[in-house]
Amino acid sequence: VYVVKEDGIYEISGGGDRVIDADWDGDVLSYSYAGNIYILEKGTGVIKRFTAGELGFSDGANWISDGVEPDLKGTISWTIDGSIWLLSSSGKVSLYSLGNPQAFNISGISPPFSSPKAIYTSEDLESIYILDQENSRVVVVDKKGNFKAQYKSEVIKDTYDLAVSEKEGKIILLNGGKLYSIEVRHLD
Repeated sequence: VYVVKEDGIYEISGGGDRVIDADWDGDVLSYSYAGNIYILEKGTGVIKRFTAGELGFSDGANWISDGVEPDLKGTISWTIDGSIWLLSSSGKVSLYSLGNPQAFNISGISPPFSSPKAIYTSEDLESIYILDQENSRVVVVDKKGNFKAQYKSEVIKDTYDLAVSEKEGKIILLNGGKLYSIEVRHLD
């Protein structure tokens, strides 16, 4: 488990040691995937990948391809399944693969997102799950952007993150200091 602080990234389980010195500016989001750590710099449009090795992590290299200049300022959540999925505060989902933007549009959602909070997927999941607090729902779309299902519950209004196991058939919601689960039914 890693945490981001002003001066770098710390490994919690390793005695709280700093494993990466901060070399980013402004507001950032972090993600750990396949043993590597990714830092999304909202203001600069850069996603840095710190590759894990025997002696620690490499210096951060820009994961975005040369010549690509994404606008990451509105990014509120992201997830990685080999590709990178970005959720903006407007509800737009952007997809990047091998450092390049890919065409991706969501269709069939009604009402549109008004206050999305988090996005979740993994290489083990068939779908993308988007937490929409204001509409008290979790929206499910496939990785081509087609609407699959939505799950509604009043507890979602105060939920700020989620995780999903399609194998276990559960959406786990983080709400304050409590975890709630919703049974996934759209896979039947």
